[in-house]
Amino acid sequence: MPLKTTTSAVLLGPEGPVEAVVSGGAVYLQKVELGRDHGNKVEVLGGLTGREDLVANPTDDLRDGNKVEARAAGALLSL
Repeated sequence: MPLKTTTSAVLLGPEGPVEAVVSGGAVYLQKVELGRDHGNKVEVLGGLTGREDLVANPTDDLRDGNKVEARAAGALLSL
């Protein structure tokens, strides 16, 4: 069964869709393979394991290495 993520968590970059993954207090952009779109959710067929911490609603100016701080469960703030 494929993973699902919110469509607001996916960024569409020049090289395809990415998710903003948080590790060690910083963010990196992980290329993902998307499947079916279910409205406010989309299937993730590849690129994530399901154990990552994701930025819930990343902005287009988010870059690899940006420092982040947890605001609430599932919501992160770029510093």
